[in-house]
Amino acid sequence: MTVVAGRTVQKWAHLVVGGYDLTGYVNQIGAAMWEYDTPGLMALDDAVQGGLPNEVTVSLGEVRGIFDNTATSGLHVALAAGAGSGYIITAIAGMRATIPNQVAYPDEGAVGIPAFCGRFNLLQYRQSGNDGILSAPLKFGGWDAGGLIAYDQPWGSLLVHDDGCTLNAGGTGIASGTGGQTTKGGYMVYHVWGYSGIAGDTATISVDDSADNSSFLALSGCTTGSIDVSTKPSGIVAIGKTATVRQYVRWQVALGTASDVDLTLSFIRGR
Repeated sequence: MTVVAGRTVQKWAHLVVGGYDLTGYVNQIGAAMWEYDTPGLMALDDAVQGGLPNEVTVSLGEVRGIFDNTATSGLHVALAAGAGSGYIITAIAGMRATIPNQVAYPDEGAVGIPAFCGRFNLLQYRQSGNDGILSAPLKFGGWDAGGLIAYDQPWGSLLVHDDGCTLNAGGTGIASGTGGQTTKGGYMVYHVWGYSGIAGDTATISVDDSADNSSFLALSGCTTGSIDVSTKPSGIVAIGKTATVRQYVRWQVALGTASDVDLTLSFIRGR
């Protein structure tokens, strides 16, 4: 289907958590916070207040979903590690559909739409039946920078959110080309939420870039290497802070033993 740019509302959003596409279970995604402040450094008896400027705070507000314990896809199994654990999250803004009441499901043709990405700690996971159904309010804490210590922004561009991805080194894909070439690196965030094959099957996920949307080369260092896609893997791969990223970027999957993968992949440019 066609997905268009413009004003949007939350019902077009999608949420992928730790290799699970939870869009079918979630009915509220909290505020995606990205703000700078100056944390105070003064002690109680200091005469002069000091501060550390330009410190970023990134967090995701409360998420509410329908409790489901389906072993392979449900919200409960996706969050089984529980409170205190960190989860890779991609919240896709989505865009309004061209047909009223039709679900705007981002796919390869919707590359470039905003995606809020990072690793967040789950602070609270509880079940509630007060609203007539068994719901699961989730509270996430601040951004766990981890391998992103060089970066301070969570917003990037969606490259793909689709099932049955089979693109390999000989294929071509639609690219995101908003803006121009940058020289401050970046990182990719990936989730494999399904696959065709058997346990232990593999694939390699990576990002290509191009100056002209025609001649693409692998973006150095921006790859998962061969991974077991049957385990619903998710992760963050950062490249060097001074790396050049040309104007156009696209997703790439080199299939190992898997027949295809169901994939969400975003790329966030350094600033």
